[in-house]
Amino acid sequence: MLQQTEKDVRTLAGVPDDYRVLFLPGGASLQFSMVPLNFLPRDGSADYIVSGALVAEGRQEAKKVGGVKIA
Repeated sequence: MLQQTEKDVRTLAGVPDDYRVLFLPGGASLQFSMVPLNFLPRDGSADYIVSGALVAEGRQEAKKVGGVKIA
């Protein structure tokens, strides 16, 4: 089942064979950590517009990785 699912994802999303497909557990809150871990350099910073509780959560996670500024 997993192999067929990966094949379907590759076909639907146009993912080439030299890329890996990851199936990760977790909901939207997991993305609060994954985005800064993958895109925010340790010596860089990210600008956040804090418009609610979810953005505030994301900002807290990003602070663990690099600099955070409130835009």
